[in-house]
Amino acid sequence: MTYKKFMSLFLIAGSIASTLCSCAATDSSAVVGYIDEHPITMEEFNYFLSQQKSSVCQSYSQLYGITSFDSAFWNNEYGDSTPLDSARASAKEACLEAYATQMLAEKTTSAEFLSFSQLKENAENFNTARKESTSNGGIVYGP
Repeated sequence: MTYKKFMSLFLIAGSIASTLCSCAATDSSAVVGYIDEHPITMEEFNYFLSQQKSSVCQSYSQLYGITSFDSAFWNNEYGDSTPLDSARASAKEACLEAYATQMLAEKTTSAEFLSFSQLKENAENFNTARKESTSNGGIVYGP
């Protein structure tokens, strides 16, 4: 993939994915945006959002001396934005990066592009197989 094509893909994805922050869907299977032709579901965006919570709390703690991270924390404005806005922006970037990485792997290797639901299903099947192996006295490597 050329730099020009990658940048145009990234810019298009960024503009399309900007709808992710303003989406108010509650259905986890609702499509909240697209990156290239790949739909992003609310469940997937919430996955990336949940990964940002710790770093946002740490950042706001260091910047503003916040020590209480209750539900009001996420909607209070500190500086120019709320912690929830910061988390959403970081989640968008993480989502774009994950998709860019997966698209690059698909273009440069024999890797097949998998949707979030396919990745989740594969992980669940892998974990089930590991549990069955362990319960049957098999050897399981790794954590």
